[in-house]
Amino acid sequence: MRLLLLLAASQALQPRRHTRPRTRLQVAVLPDAPHSIEIPIGDGAPLILETGRIGRQADAAVVAKRGGTTVYATLCVGDADAGGGDFLPMSIDYQERYSATGRTSGAYNKRDGRASDGEILTCRLIDRPLRPSVVDGFCGDVQVLAWVLSYDGIHEAQTLAVQACSAALQLSSVPTLTSVGCARCTLSDDTLTTSPSVTEAASSTFDIIVGAGSDGSVLMVEAEGSFAPEAQALAALNEAVDEAQRIGHAIGAWASALKKDVSDGLRPYPSELESIVEDAYGDAIREQTKALRQGDMASSRKAYGDLCQKVDGLSLEKDYTRADSSRVLKKLSSRAMCALVRSEGLRSDGRDLTTVRPIDIDMAPLPTAHGSVVFTRGETQSLATCTLGDQSMQLRVDDALEPNTEKRFYLQYAFPPSSVGETGRTGAPGRREVGHGALAEKALRYALPDAKTFPYSMRVESLITESCGSSSMASVCGGCLALLDAGVPLTTSVAGVAMGVLLDDVDDPVVLTDILGIEDALGGMDFKVAGSRDGISAFQLDVKELGLKAATLEKALAQAREARLHVLDEMASRGVDEPQALSDSVPKTKTLQVEPAKIGKIIGKGGETIRGLIADYCLANVDVDDEGAVMISGNDPEQMEACAAKIVELTSEATGGGGRKQRAAYDGPMPEVGSVYASEVVSIKTFGAFVSFGEAFPGLEGLCHISELAPDRVRNIEKFISVGDAFDVKVLAIDEDSGKLKLSRKAALADKVRDSR
Repeated sequence: MRLLLLLAASQALQPRRHTRPRTRLQVAVLPDAPHSIEIPIGDGAPLILETGRIGRQADAAVVAKRGGTTVYATLCVGDADAGGGDFLPMSIDYQERYSATGRTSGAYNKRDGRASDGEILTCRLIDRPLRPSVVDGFCGDVQVLAWVLSYDGIHEAQTLAVQACSAALQLSSVPTLTSVGCARCTLSDDTLTTSPSVTEAASSTFDIIVGAGSDGSVLMVEAEGSFAPEAQALAALNEAVDEAQRIGHAIGAWASALKKDVSDGLRPYPSELESIVEDAYGDAIREQTKALRQGDMASSRKAYGDLCQKVDGLSLEKDYTRADSSRVLKKLSSRAMCALVRSEGLRSDGRDLTTVRPIDIDMAPLPTAHGSVVFTRGETQSLATCTLGDQSMQLRVDDALEPNTEKRFYLQYAFPPSSVGETGRTGAPGRREVGHGALAEKALRYALPDAKTFPYSMRVESLITESCGSSSMASVCGGCLALLDAGVPLTTSVAGVAMGVLLDDVDDPVVLTDILGIEDALGGMDFKVAGSRDGISAFQLDVKELGLKAATLEKALAQAREARLHVLDEMASRGVDEPQALSDSVPKTKTLQVEPAKIGKIIGKGGETIRGLIADYCLANVDVDDEGAVMISGNDPEQMEACAAKIVELTSEATGGGGRKQRAAYDGPMPEVGSVYASEVVSIKTFGAFVSFGEAFPGLEGLCHISELAPDRVRNIEKFISVGDAFDVKVLAIDEDSGKLKLSRKAALADKVRDSR
């Protein structure tokens, strides 16, 4: 008691502290519900866009949903002067999260890694329609991020990502000319389907994705198909454009009431400087557009570089920036090129509007390559090679949304800086190289023979050694010839050509065949079209400005067909039109079929038997799939035949793998369905383990599939179990015709846990 009194007295002597009540921290309260819109999409699930509850510190954030697929997109604006006004510094990043399908990354740290080729292609798909929709002169640093958060395997994520990013752009402070919509359309059995499911798109004969503005401008096209006639491709294009325009209009109407104030990062066009440069260098600019008539590409680039320096110097004298100089020079050069074509009907290199540049073909320049060609069109040149291999050479892809896929044909494209006479970075392929390679691959893959007819994997490489426009289409032509030179029996030859357009007069656009680099840079579009004599296998559209209509693309497709037929004629007369004999260096192949239940006898414990076969018979490889198809590849036919005989011996009824005598076909009593029995592992293969039942049923074996081995996923079966391991299995089913057993260790474990409770 005395201690308490002393404490009270000491507190009374201390000065009293300030007791003003604290102010509550001001935190923005989440709204009860996000701002949302539901846009009908055909007969399927609607497109739902939401904003306001997630990502509120971003300039704009949108959650887009369709069915069980969800994409989250954000847009942020950084430095207002990042681009200087002569270009838009916008970056797009798209990622498919492994968690979207209930998986983790296959890497050791289980973290989603660098962008795959598929993700890079989707980044380009988003960037291409959004970029021309931004007001010219906006120079703010723009970053757009998109993540696939959930994926139901029914509603695809690509077009949903474009729609989500378009909505974020409309909600942001970035000034735009139009709102962008995106739609997909497929063709199967002459039936058009808008917004198809993933399965419908995979089984279609023609697939097209279109980005269009609410004003009807076509901004992006990505299409592929099994040589669809132009009329069918146009029908699908028009259907997709109408749908994309409708969606874009709905996005714009929804965002208009929520859009933020427009950023001040807009730099007006320097009209006064244009007049100054026109007076000083107008004649030189007009002459520069004819430079390719007098010299080669290198001298033309040097002359243009000198002109740029003069215009830059004049701009700086007048207190303008180099960015202003660049904008003015590009505008005047574009205007001069359009005027030249309309007045003379001739282009920078002296061609008329429809003539294809001269073509030169040098077949088999590389003596040790399986197939090779140098394809030259004007000053664009591709050194294409083809390498053949067995199934082990297939490209294996484990993307987040498409796990464990294999490609027996793939095309890889390289664009070194030396191809345009410059120095620069080399190394891993950039986004442009990935995109160009994917386009050329799409164009060629519909002409490939099936695996039964030609059981090889095929890799085509296109090294661009010179470039002045349309190097991806040169890769299509060179790749086709390299495949034929390697001996691949293509169903048809394939060629490609790039088309351009001058939109100085929107009501009367001029379509250009086989465009030059300068026509790509200064024109209104880059429209790449590839196919055979029968139809189109791939086309892709990039635009630089609004105003391109579907009717113009119809004219471009007709013009492209005439050019494509000309190129195919040149390829047939100057190169080859039939597959050549296989090179001696190409591994020969022999295939045979064994019972799937006998695969383990070929592979052996830990792969010991199959490795021994490869070494003993000096083979390139022995590959076995889950269906029992065995491919033997090597360079010595006699050794391959001997290996085939050994495999037949290993899998025959008389003997088993490793020389173990195999029991005769089982004809005794069968176990009961639903009962649990002791078993022992007798062989292991990639998809499960074969077990025997010992004395209970002598001679009887059954398969316990890898999915039935454990409650959790078994990633590596050989590390999980070994031959000789014993465990209980439950009989789930017995096939009445074959007598095969369906067994489950997982079910037996579950029964044991339940019985112990």
